[in-house]
Amino acid sequence: MTDANKKYKKKSEDKFISYILIGFSVAFFAVILGVILFNLNNKPLVYDNFTHIEDKQTIYTESEDQYLVYFYQDECGGCKVLKPEILSFADSNKNDLKVYFVNTYVARTTGNLVIPTEIHYTPSIMLISNGLYVDFAVGAGEESNEIPALLDEINAGENAYIK
Repeated sequence: MTDANKKYKKKSEDKFISYILIGFSVAFFAVILGVILFNLNNKPLVYDNFTHIEDKQTIYTESEDQYLVYFYQDECGGCKVLKPEILSFADSNKNDLKVYFVNTYVARTTGNLVIPTEIHYTPSIMLISNGLYVDFAVGAGEESNEIPALLDEINAGENAYIK
């Protein structure tokens, strides 16, 4: 082989390796960009991201004709179990039904909100229509699936009180 052929062969091998390295670099940066964009568009679902009722005397005076009021406590086991489902429902549900949150511990310690007499346990949820409570569910998990059932019923359009 002549010196010219050896140099030519070496240059084409270098180009091939360069193309592979460039390809891997582009793919790596595309994956990183995708992860960043995904994280920017997917905010974490936490209670603080949603509207709380804390400083009114009653839960029945919100501006919407129909809405849900979810009663919870941070240390409540059933609330922890139900948290992902209720926050997901509040974030997007088929009826665009507004969900208000009441931390019963905060409400009871501040005294700024009268907790309805129906609320004996957390988690509990009330469906309010035209200033009156029309449906109610309590509990989550193995003991009771009333709240998930109510949310499913609302999403399916099967709740008699949802217009």
